[in-house]
Amino acid sequence: MRKEKGTERCDRVREGMDYFGIESEKREGKHSICPVCYLLGGQGIPGFIGVPFLNTETKEEEFSSVRIDRARRTVAEEGPRSYSVIPEGAKFRGVMQILLKDGIRGLELGEPRSFKEPTLGDKWLENSNWTQEKIIKELVKERLEAINVLGGLKSTGAGKVEIRVTEKNP
Repeated sequence: MRKEKGTERCDRVREGMDYFGIESEKREGKHSICPVCYLLGGQGIPGFIGVPFLNTETKEEEFSSVRIDRARRTVAEEGPRSYSVIPEGAKFRGVMQILLKDGIRGLELGEPRSFKEPTLGDKWLENSNWTQEKIIKELVKERLEAINVLGGLKSTGAGKVEIRVTEKNP
């Protein structure tokens, strides 16, 4: 049976695997929401972070290369391939929004949410020391700034990035 792409994370929740060093016990018929789904949302559950489209004023360039057949250690039989790439040094910008409190829905970042389904919940937040400041610093800012490669063609040296998160109050 073929698995759908992107279902691994939810399978981990059902199996009771750890997230961010947080142990969760395997419970029959009981599911908890992982920190990723808590922050970004998932399967109809609202999250706290709005991820932006990133924009750049840099124009893409054409790049041609041959494909290497790694098993044979030779150039593959197909001819050169063309790629569109963004040149080194391009800067992308976007505004990520973090919802701290939603008075209408009764949501607050760092607080477990109440669900109609009693077996569903933000178990990783219950009886923990996660505050809004700690979540933003450790699970958002530090994790984003730790990313140093994005996208494809990594073996050719493409995709190296430096991410900086700065606070901008409205």
